[in-house]
Amino acid sequence: MEGRVCSRMEGTLRSVAAGPTHADEMANAAFFFGLITALMQCQEIELRIPHIVARHNFYAAARSGMATAVEWLDGREGGLRELLLQELLPLAREGLALLDVDRDDIEAYSQIIEQRLRSRRTGAQWQRDWVARYGRDWRGLVQAYSENQASGRPVHGWSL
Repeated sequence: MEGRVCSRMEGTLRSVAAGPTHADEMANAAFFFGLITALMQCQEIELRIPHIVARHNFYAAARSGMATAVEWLDGREGGLRELLLQELLPLAREGLALLDVDRDDIEAYSQIIEQRLRSRRTGAQWQRDWVARYGRDWRGLVQAYSENQASGRPVHGWSL
């Protein structure tokens, strides 16, 4: 983490996102705790990305998902998906190592996040894709979601 500028974290943090499967939830938690741990090593991060910018990024991502353009540290702009793949996922891996998480676990959970990003398939996106293909058959959607969930496969591996 040397040479990185990251610090104390003030304010509130969003809770860990739910995942459609236990594997997705564990990957989400690992990403969250790894990233927070890594960012806590940084100095004055709140000066490098003002709260108003972080808030705007959060709501933009809630509306548009991974296709969102975001502003990151020091006013750099880019796509959320690229930021996650190129900067935040590696930071999360470093944070998990700082927490002495087993390397195999770091790799397994990071791979779930990475594959989700590369496939652009989240639980929400899977539902949107399902509705786009099959229409507003809510019972069918819940049944298909439930069957996929019961398979235990992470959401990036689900088919429609």
